[in-house]
Amino acid sequence: MMGAAPTDEQSRIVYLEWQDLYNEEKPFQVFANVPHDSTERLTNLVFAPSPPLRIHDLRGRENDFSLDRNGFAVIRDQMPAFDISTKETMEGNAIPYFEHLVKKHVSGVDFVRCFDYGVSASN
Repeated sequence: MMGAAPTDEQSRIVYLEWQDLYNEEKPFQVFANVPHDSTERLTNLVFAPSPPLRIHDLRGRENDFSLDRNGFAVIRDQMPAFDISTKETMEGNAIPYFEHLVKKHVSGVDFVRCFDYGVSASN
């Protein structure tokens, strides 16, 4: 039995919006416990939603994409099931697995460190 034909979707993506300030200082965001009464800036990032975009379904064309050409690649791997609900299981299981996956599939990579992660809400 054949699968359903790939379909495109329409969606919006939130992008980092260019600010003239970035000519003078790099974009930044602080991920640290800062006293609530601090006057220090914690970020200079400004985000904006895109206009509606067509998101192309790439099923059946996975091999057409590469990191060098497209900024992403599709890899096939037998990923084990991970409980991503706790910090301990993320840091003890999922993060080491993903770091290994990058080293395995990206040539010339000797060291990988995942320095931040989160679980996205579906909306």
